[in-house]
Amino acid sequence: MLRVGRLGALVLAGLMVASLASCSGAHQNASRPASPSVGSRPGAPEPRVTLVGFTTSLGRLVGLDNGLFVYVNVAERRNRPSCFGACTDEWRPVVSEGTPMARGGADPRLVGTVQRGQGLLQVTYAGHPLYFYAGQTRSLEVNGQGVGGTWFVISVSGRPVR
Repeated sequence: MLRVGRLGALVLAGLMVASLASCSGAHQNASRPASPSVGSRPGAPEPRVTLVGFTTSLGRLVGLDNGLFVYVNVAERRNRPSCFGACTDEWRPVVSEGTPMARGGADPRLVGTVQRGQGLLQVTYAGHPLYFYAGQTRSLEVNGQGVGGTWFVISVSGRPVR
């Protein structure tokens, strides 16, 4: 019979956990590249946007159902997008052809839309027009946080997280 000491048992257990984690969908989702269709072109509408709540080190944040976080510009007035033209090269509006939905902790009472122009409906959360950060290349990244001192992720309660 093979005897494994305490250290060997810990190493073996660690290897088993690591092996299981590498097969886990959650682990793969965290490193999966972002969907190119959401926010890939300024004003490119999705058939239906679904907002989801995610637990992060910054708290419970609102993101898209593919794991991309959405951002708000705290300099904008509620229900009045002001990011147009060159601004949309970096901050792509979240637009939807259908009624946006919420699940997984995002509050459906806070989800809405606002006219953006050219018949496009921009998705809002608690009245904040939502944007996708073009520099976000992977799911579950928050690398647009604080850009320019005005762009922030939004909590499920509807408040920008500064």
